Amino acid sequence: MRRVAFLIALAILTVGTARAESADLRGVWTAEDGSGAARIDVCERSVDRLCATVIAETPEPGAPSTIGSVVLSNLAPAGPSRWRGLYHTGTQNLPATIRARGADQVEMRVCVGIFCSTEKYRRTAR
Repeated sequence: MRRVAFLIALAILTVGTARAESADLRGVWTAEDGSGAARIDVCERSVDRLCATVIAETPEPGAPSTIGSVVLSNLAPAGPSRWRGLYHTGTQNLPATIRARGADQVEMRVCVGIFCSTEKYRRTAR
């Protein structure tokens, strides 16, 4: 999976209608390695869920741009400081889990079968 997509997916961690035990994650999230950024906000078609849209990336050579693409959708609270939703690779929709590690830091975990990847993101704007 592309690192940029993970960054954008992380940006989707904000839920406008989050339960009391969940932090508000809406804002701009940048990958820890600086390879991309995404804005997390209320989903266009589901106002009780959050989505992440890619707003910046460092694409792989020859790869098409993903700017403007929704990389995370259907994010909903799944416990204290935790959300679950779908990560979109372009060809697959994979389960994603996001966990807050502070007010401005999160980790996103996406798995394909038994193989999982975890990426870290920092909030760069609200």
